[in-house]
Amino acid sequence: MPSYWGKIARVNLTTGKVDHLSVEEGMVRALLGGVGIGSQIYLDHYDLAADPFSPENPLMFLAGPLNGTNLPGSGRFTVCARSPLTGIWGFGNCGGRFGPELKWTGLDGIIIEGQASQPVYLYVDQDQIRIEDARELWGRTTWETEARLQEKYRAGRKVQVCSIGPAGENRVRFAAIAHDRGDFIGRCGLGAVTGSKNLKAVAVRGTKKVEPAKPEESKAAGEQVREELKKAIVANSLKAMGTNVGLAFGLHTGDVPIKNWSLGLDPQAADTIGAKPYTEKYLTRGSACYACPIACKRNVAVKEGKYQTGEVPGPEYETVANFGTMLMNHDLEAVIRVNTLCNQLGLDTVSCGASLALAMDLWENEIIGVKDTGGLKLEWGNIEAVLELLPQIARRQGFGGLLAEGSERMARHFGSEAGKYLTTVKGLEAPAHDPRAFHGLGILYAMSPRGACHIKHLGVQLFSNLYLHASVGVPAKIKAQSSEDAARLAAIAEDLGAQADAAVICIFVQVSIKPESYLAMLRGATGFDYDLPEMLNIGRRIWTLLRGITNLQGISAEHDRLPPKLLNPPAEGPHAKSQVDLDLMRQEYYEIRGLDDCGWPSPERCKSLGLNSLAGKLTAR
Repeated sequence: MPSYWGKIARVNLTTGKVDHLSVEEGMVRALLGGVGIGSQIYLDHYDLAADPFSPENPLMFLAGPLNGTNLPGSGRFTVCARSPLTGIWGFGNCGGRFGPELKWTGLDGIIIEGQASQPVYLYVDQDQIRIEDARELWGRTTWETEARLQEKYRAGRKVQVCSIGPAGENRVRFAAIAHDRGDFIGRCGLGAVTGSKNLKAVAVRGTKKVEPAKPEESKAAGEQVREELKKAIVANSLKAMGTNVGLAFGLHTGDVPIKNWSLGLDPQAADTIGAKPYTEKYLTRGSACYACPIACKRNVAVKEGKYQTGEVPGPEYETVANFGTMLMNHDLEAVIRVNTLCNQLGLDTVSCGASLALAMDLWENEIIGVKDTGGLKLEWGNIEAVLELLPQIARRQGFGGLLAEGSERMARHFGSEAGKYLTTVKGLEAPAHDPRAFHGLGILYAMSPRGACHIKHLGVQLFSNLYLHASVGVPAKIKAQSSEDAARLAAIAEDLGAQADAAVICIFVQVSIKPESYLAMLRGATGFDYDLPEMLNIGRRIWTLLRGITNLQGISAEHDRLPPKLLNPPAEGPHAKSQVDLDLMRQEYYEIRGLDDCGWPSPERCKSLGLNSLAGKLTAR
């Protein structure tokens, strides 16, 4: 098949056996690749009840049909496994160069099973797959691990590496998988799954060329997309100032959470930790993932003072918000230091920052004290305490060991009163985008298959009036602080976004171009004669598959909710008095998705989408 190799490697770390799964044309047309195909394989071949830390929980590194081409935004890849943080199917994608390199080995993905008896890493070079001794790497940071592997395999083409740090080794429930120092599969704790397998890293190198099915059509589609990106507001904003460009805009609209979601205003934030001071004081250069014209990544340096650094990957918006406004910290140099530590230790900055914000809330409300924190005073803005806690979290030492369990488990430890300050949905800490500013985000958070999420759909851009395309059912203007029609628009945002993890493409490229242009890239690469309705139906199919898997893992209607922190409007700010009507949106959403009163997709809906094996498993339960 053009743009597909038709095979996924399976590596069993317990036995050392390597074999391959065939991927048929019907499956790739229906589910594209990435999280789509990975989730179908998980449903059909694995025990959905297996504990996230058990050898039976597969860890999947997956590519899609666009990876390995030179199409804009095609430099990403997807990782899937059952999450130790949420207990349900977890997935995320990452930029850089690992995804294309994986595709150039002649594989559409790698599924890692079992558990090694001692630390190992996986080395993939073309058709050669080896399990190598990683005892010398165990205990090292992600940066050290990547550097040592690239030095070891320095002869020939540069190897691309994914690795875990001490957080993954110690099974911190929100441990991340790192690539290229600053790119991460951050959410869902997939780094902890990697560590549970005694797997330190995956290194890949390949030279096999990926041929699009229709080379001329694919080339024309790529050129069209590049022209659209030159004129796109989202793309140009990201190119100029990176993802932190969203902070000032978010403060204006009420999108930025402040003081663990309790305030509506932070007058100091834009001038201290916003994109302007970030760019003027600390930016050294921008950089890009493979084949990306946007180049939203930032590289920064703090030239003097106690947080002095050489050039390091700069913090993204989510990190700035979660260690800035969420903690009432206005020291951007400290945020840069926090980001560097989290990157090296392998910590998801969203869940980590949110868990620390919860701890500060519990401190302020006298639910915890110095006896709980090991003597640290977790007052708002105490970033020095945060910096002291990060290594403790990664190594599960002292109070850090409790934080390493994530917000929900920590709150349960301190009793029911602590639960009032949580910001989790289905066990996943909410990202730094506020549904009280954009009501549609409320239903997206509540219904997201992996828990509160801002990047598995196009909701942030759609409800900000930055993705308005009538051809896919989006009107010319959307009222942000309204719950009416939000469920319908949210489903469209999901149907489009589900493809980013399957195609696999950068969501920033996807939201910056016309749906027809994305479709043209897909048609040129795969050769399938998709039209817009079928493209949207692929998204519905993937969403339903993901939902069905989480249903089989215990998710039902009672979990489709938002915590009070995300529902009750603040006393002041752009979203004061903005009351999210979750009940209205959920009722409409259930009807759109064909969910029953328990929140399960009907067998008829599954069969209409070609998900026959899912329909059978749901019926059997």
